[in-house]
Amino acid sequence: MLDTLHVSLDPAESGSPPIINGVAPAGPREQYDLFAAHYERLNYHLEYSGGLLLADGFISELYVHMGFHPAWKYERVIELVFAAGILRAEYDRSVQVADIRKQMASIAGQEPHKGMPSREEIAKFVERAFDRRYRL
Repeated sequence: MLDTLHVSLDPAESGSPPIINGVAPAGPREQYDLFAAHYERLNYHLEYSGGLLLADGFISELYVHMGFHPAWKYERVIELVFAAGILRAEYDRSVQVADIRKQMASIAGQEPHKGMPSREEIAKFVERAFDRRYRL
């Protein structure tokens, strides 16, 4: 069930945010609020099928100021698997991501910096940094 939703809207578009599941949105909560609409107590059933990773305990030494941090940069990772909005399985993936973290550290230690990366290497890095898919 989706309970809370915060939405950012394109300022160029006119009109007000829609009512969702009978709930009208509240406007910005403060002067510099990034979200134009806040929905609470939606009680909206999502028909989502697929996996979702929940991560906690970010390892600050692995911080890079760009994109989304992959699961292996967290201490604890739980995978939830849904079918048509119903939770079907839950797995603790903390050990697997710790193994991936070790592999990433090993790879980083083996490859000395070769100067400036190529455009292709930069493009691949940026694509990975903003990719929200996961593979375990």
